[in-house]
Amino acid sequence: MLEYWTFSKEDFPSVQIQVERADTWLGRFCGLMMRKPLPHGSGLLLVSTNSIHMCFMRFAIDAVYLDQDNIIVKIVKNLPRIAIIS
Repeated sequence: MLEYWTFSKEDFPSVQIQVERADTWLGRFCGLMMRKPLPHGSGLLLVSTNSIHMCFMRFAIDAVYLDQDNIIVKIVKNLPRIAIIS
C-alpha cells in the first residue's frame, strides 16, 4: 500500500515522500531485497521492527528511525549493502 507522509526533524525542513508500508513479517523480511533502487522521494516503512538487514540488497539506503509518534530520532545515511544495524 502506498501512502504519502511528511517527515520533519528539528532544525531541518520537512520533506514529503511516497511510502510503501511493510507491516507483515514477510513484508519486513523481504523489504527491498533484490529490488531495483527506489525512485527519488520514496521509501519503505518497516512497521514494528528495531533492526535492518541489507542482505541481497542492490543499493545503499538512508535509514530513518521514527518513534511511536513518527518523529525522526535517528538517521543513518548511505547504509552500504550487506550491513546489519539496530
